[in-house]
Amino acid sequence: MKAAVIGFGSIAKRHVENLRASHPEVEVLALRQQAKPVAGVDIVTSDWSELLAFAPDIAFVTSPSSCHISQAVTLVENGIDTLIEKPLANSLAEVASLQAAHASSSAILMLAYQFRFYSPFLHIREILSSKALGRIQSIRIETGMYLPDWRPHLDYRDSVSAQRALGGGVLLELSHELDYLAWLFGSPKRVCALVRRQSDLELDVEDSAEALLEMSSGAFASLHIDMVQRVPHRTIRVCGSEGSLEWNWATHTVRHWTVESQAWQEKVFSDTARNTMYENQLEHFLACVKSRETPAVGVGDGVAALQLVSALARSSEREEWISL
Repeated sequence: MKAAVIGFGSIAKRHVENLRASHPEVEVLALRQQAKPVAGVDIVTSDWSELLAFAPDIAFVTSPSSCHISQAVTLVENGIDTLIEKPLANSLAEVASLQAAHASSSAILMLAYQFRFYSPFLHIREILSSKALGRIQSIRIETGMYLPDWRPHLDYRDSVSAQRALGGGVLLELSHELDYLAWLFGSPKRVCALVRRQSDLELDVEDSAEALLEMSSGAFASLHIDMVQRVPHRTIRVCGSEGSLEWNWATHTVRHWTVESQAWQEKVFSDTARNTMYENQLEHFLACVKSRETPAVGVGDGVAALQLVSALARSSEREEWISL
């Protein structure tokens, strides 16, 4: 098997490590601006023609989101099965070109929203499907992390996250929360948000967002995401007519209480759950490549997340509710 990786930051390294662990025979080419040797990679180049001549079976697009569409279009048009890191793009403007290229190609195209393969969330889906919590009435998602701590080896001001031109900002960088909100609880109907820079960090993007969402189910949802919180925090709380549910990223714990049980039932997942979701995502992608089946997370999911990003930004700018 031959694999190409476009961009080579921390997520690319994780993909390569996981790919080599499951397929040690794989030959890897990395395309990056500076063609310096990197561990775990057989060929490093800055030349797209060399990548195409390499004839990879699969590719990982891990570059800044502002580059995703043009790079993915080239790969898909050349019939290369591709996994694109989130978000799909930094705006909806260019998405149509990728959709058209994909429609004319037999290439597998998958989006890397890896929380779809996270064991605690699969457990939450089971609980929700069982209707044990009754009718879902409210949802609260809170996520905060201090941007300078995300990549300690890199000056945060040089990161994609801090630069609007590269697709940074809290809405795009933490669009995982937007994706799993819809995946777990259904699509939002309308939104109202405040999105702005609240910190003294040297950024040209928003670093905090607070939103209210009316879900299509009728449930209320509230969402807080930021890149300024000094103590990392990632939680979900759900209130249903027959019970409640809580999830904590720090402990990979899901617990729920029901009227019937009158007690909290808790399930703690291993600390390996974080990398396991990447491994499961890779396994799913490779299985789709082999079977030629449509991936569980596709371009449509990426578009839905971008539409929500756009709605939240417009709501904040206009100071009004935005319908989706």
